[in-house]
Amino acid sequence: MDNHKWEGSILDNQEDFSPFHRFRKPRRVWFRREDGTEMELESPFLFPVLAQEEERFEFDTPKQPVTIPAIPAAIVETWGNEATMLEHIKKLALSALPDLAKKPTAKWTAADKKELKSVSTAIRKKLATARHQLYKKGPLPAIGTVKIPYGFKALKRGLRTDTAVLPCPRVDTVLADLHNKGLINITQDQLDIFQRMANVETSGMITTLNSWDSAVVSIGFFQLTLHTGKLQRWIKLAPAAFKRYGIELHATNVYTFDPTEKHPAIGNVENKDRAQLRFHGWAERFHYAGLDQDVIIAQVAFGIKYLEEQKKGLKNRLKATFKQKNTDLYDRFINDHYNKSAYIRGLFQESFNNNPARATRAVYKAMTTPDKADWLEGYKNMLIAEDLKSIVTKTSTGTSIVLKKTQPELGDAAYDEYEDTYDEMEFEDAYDEGEAEDDMESEDAYDEGETADDMESEDAYDEGEADDDMESEDAYDEGEAADDMESEDAYDEEEMEDDESEDLSEEMEYDEEPEAAYDEQEYGDEMEDDESGDLSDESEYDEEEEQEEDIAAEYETNPPAGTTDYLKVSAIRGLKLRTGMFIPPSCTPSSKIDIVVYLHGLFGQGSQQNGMELYWQKYSKIRDHFSSSNKNAILLAPSLSTNPQVETIFRAQYGFDKFIAACFKAMKAARHIPEDAEPGRIIVAAHSAGGSPMSDILNYKNKLHARIVECWGFDCLYGYNFESWLKKDRNKNKLYHYYAFNSKGKKTGPAINGDTLAKRNSNIQNIAPAKGIQHQGVIAYAWKNEINNRPWFEPVTTKELDDYEMPSRTKTIKPIVLTRNLREMIPASDSKKHAQIKEAPADYLKAIIEDADPGFKVDAWYKNFTSFTFLGRKLSEGTYIHMEMAILLQKIEDYFMKAKNTTNAKLAGDALGMTKPPEPIPGHRLTSSTAVYSYHMFGLGVDIDYTRNPMIQARGAFDAFMRRVGWLTAGKDIPLAKWQKPGSTSGYMKLYDDLRVLNNHFLQYFAYLKDHTALQARLDAAPANTWGKKVKVSWKGMSLNDALKLIKKDLSEISNAWKGRRTDPEDIFSKYGFLNQSKELVKGMVEHGMDWGAWYGDIMHFDMRTTGVGLKIGRAIGRYSSKKTAEAAVKYKAKQAAVQKEFVNS
Repeated sequence: MDNHKWEGSILDNQEDFSPFHRFRKPRRVWFRREDGTEMELESPFLFPVLAQEEERFEFDTPKQPVTIPAIPAAIVETWGNEATMLEHIKKLALSALPDLAKKPTAKWTAADKKELKSVSTAIRKKLATARHQLYKKGPLPAIGTVKIPYGFKALKRGLRTDTAVLPCPRVDTVLADLHNKGLINITQDQLDIFQRMANVETSGMITTLNSWDSAVVSIGFFQLTLHTGKLQRWIKLAPAAFKRYGIELHATNVYTFDPTEKHPAIGNVENKDRAQLRFHGWAERFHYAGLDQDVIIAQVAFGIKYLEEQKKGLKNRLKATFKQKNTDLYDRFINDHYNKSAYIRGLFQESFNNNPARATRAVYKAMTTPDKADWLEGYKNMLIAEDLKSIVTKTSTGTSIVLKKTQPELGDAAYDEYEDTYDEMEFEDAYDEGEAEDDMESEDAYDEGETADDMESEDAYDEGEADDDMESEDAYDEGEAADDMESEDAYDEEEMEDDESEDLSEEMEYDEEPEAAYDEQEYGDEMEDDESGDLSDESEYDEEEEQEEDIAAEYETNPPAGTTDYLKVSAIRGLKLRTGMFIPPSCTPSSKIDIVVYLHGLFGQGSQQNGMELYWQKYSKIRDHFSSSNKNAILLAPSLSTNPQVETIFRAQYGFDKFIAACFKAMKAARHIPEDAEPGRIIVAAHSAGGSPMSDILNYKNKLHARIVECWGFDCLYGYNFESWLKKDRNKNKLYHYYAFNSKGKKTGPAINGDTLAKRNSNIQNIAPAKGIQHQGVIAYAWKNEINNRPWFEPVTTKELDDYEMPSRTKTIKPIVLTRNLREMIPASDSKKHAQIKEAPADYLKAIIEDADPGFKVDAWYKNFTSFTFLGRKLSEGTYIHMEMAILLQKIEDYFMKAKNTTNAKLAGDALGMTKPPEPIPGHRLTSSTAVYSYHMFGLGVDIDYTRNPMIQARGAFDAFMRRVGWLTAGKDIPLAKWQKPGSTSGYMKLYDDLRVLNNHFLQYFAYLKDHTALQARLDAAPANTWGKKVKVSWKGMSLNDALKLIKKDLSEISNAWKGRRTDPEDIFSKYGFLNQSKELVKGMVEHGMDWGAWYGDIMHFDMRTTGVGLKIGRAIGRYSSKKTAEAAVKYKAKQAAVQKEFVNS
């Protein structure tokens, strides 16, 4: 029904003969039927309700359309940040609405606000168009000083395009137009593939800027990146076009991302300054270049060849990885599936573009799984199993545009300007450079970029310091490359399934603040149904996070009991913000103070000086929650501006150290804490976007890392890098993540990311709330129901055990007396120019321990030795381990008992294949016959199942022995073990598998002593390979008796070399070989932070060199060893000088 229609009706021109005409107003009242016909009401008085409605809907005379004002050139040319440009937009909009401009803001109606918003949107679009034209036609604007230009949003370490301000057309729309104009020649399939890939990379748009991750800069619908060199290759294809935007490759300068990855620099921006490319006018230059027609044409040329090279890459990887002798599997995939389905083409090309190793595995598994009725469904499941779920979802829709008749082939001349560049390119490198970690399992990917602590053998001590010397930009860009590619992608691909509109720059689901804040502060009420995109649709919790005026549950007016202060310590560069401090009644500050540092998320008033005061009044009662825990600790909560993801002081080496030091200085000045107070244990907690500064604290170098006992996250895992920290010390580094549900009752993105992290890391707990707990409410819920129901910051009795509880089944012992007998540290060597250095363990163990950590003292260290029982096996008589080692072993034992579904530790050990009856485990020893600096000497090493797992010391001789063993047992060279430190769990497992194969050959070799028939058969088939220096020996042609003699001799020599304390070693090694640890045991030990000594031949040995205090000891050993080596060189030089002097005098 249309009861106030006044024009356009089919009855408008008919004369009114109603007897009630004199009572009517000029406007008529009508019914409109469902079929579209209309009927005049007979009388308003017969329909009193309708008569009243007629009065209420009195129509106002329509206003004249608003004229959008001209945009001043000065505004377009100078541009500015969001705040500046929004102010310009507001003034221009009000200039077009003079009546509204005169009206007090408080009296603006909903219609006024709607009109102002409509005009502002039109001006904004006009501004963006003018700015684009300036870049296209010139003069080219300078780089400028505005770090975050309007049109871009801050994200992590850089920016991304704000598509609400700078919208971009779809890929298929642009490319179809270029094709139809004859400027490019693409097939319908290529257009469809490009669109499907762009759905993942740019949400389907022709380009978008990403400068927030380790790639530094990426643009285009392929998101070609600077750090892999793909962007530079693209620039080479269209140098003149890029030059129009001020983007040129430097003739000689390069950017070094790691020793093997160097690519041309951009302009005069040097390697050390390349982070500049993330911000300022560079962001605009790259963005607008991505929209240039010539640049797009060059990307298409790149892409056409790229698609084919990806297919070649699949063929090569299938052969190399899965030992395919021919291309049959590849051919079947292409012919039976790829060529027949547009969706499969998109799935494969984008998954391979994203992660070649995972994509290859998915194809292989799908092709080798028994045929199903729906092969595509199986293939999708394989991709999902490889953590590529988002690709499965987003590539499901291609283009709906049908190209006009394919253009005639353009001929070679059409691509002449590109061909030379392509000829120089190795396309395998085009997708594989910078993605070496993709060939590994996820844990490999982390360790490849982690630290030098996981580097090789004896040099690991010295190289372990390498990560400390990294520049902060490098620490982010290179050290995290693998985490960015693996762990964050894994989050992203799970996170977006409910929101097809989101970018794959996805990680931050909360870019709502800038536009929303402007709407609220300038226009008043929140505006709904915003088609212009002012309010980001990416956030799962816009309403909870940004509409603080609607939040009432946690408002409070009176502070809780205790001491509250606002320290003049700012955690944001360039802003004089304050840090909230709260000392609850349960806290009595002393010389050692435990701290919880709380980092808030997006908060509209966070940039005000009293931001933290407003936060815990208006958003969350953090002080009350903290006070409810009754802990002897202090709460510190810095204001982090409206968006804590940018410009915190934590994004720098030692930033967290400096912040805590400043807080302690301020608290001492205010006499809140004693003058001698220093930080004790630390917990870092973060809500929402506060996860960004928390990850910075953990990833940048800080001395206080040693004091961080755990971290708490409240729905904060938005792709920030926590995996590096989790993997660095699985025993000590613990993360409790309390996630939330969205308004639809589904897990939030952080919840899904937490599930992914927890699958790979045993030291994170991803904890579910009650149903209905949403993003803001999770803090109060988790504190009451989770945090207050588990131990943390428990009272301690000794400084050394601040972080831990005493494990069960331990027994502390009296202090151990270190020997003062000298032992050789550095042997005399003329070739190395070293004089002999001797020292007593009592001296050098003390020096190493006390250098490892300022809090370590040698007497206290050995007082914390203990006896222990592990998996039902006691330590050997008279040997002990350090309490830290006991704590870790107990955690590992608990893990194995759970895995074996038993409460009996011995039965768990038996099930793991440990020796029966149980063999004692050697613990500490104060000297070592095999190593100057043995971890046994520090109580941080154990030897498990000593008897059947020897120490292979002469590894070169062992390799030579196994080589000739293989010539007999296999008739060929067999793969030998790589004696180098693995960088990850999968690396240790690869070493285990290699050693297991060698052990099988070893056992077969000595089995020939009893099976002469088998030996003769192998001799008959043996190759003519020879060994021996003086006398050449070969299995080929050797008699049975000579072969038996040689095998017996080998068994005798090996048994003597490996004898140790073993009785009848020949029987042991001929029966059991040299590897009797089960793979399950080794994997469990390694996953919990133990190093397995097999990489340097010590099969029985496990120690803590890669984790916790063991890592600190290892670094101190490295420093001490370097010092003694230098002393040996100085002493040698002095000795030679003395000899020379004596010779001259004589």
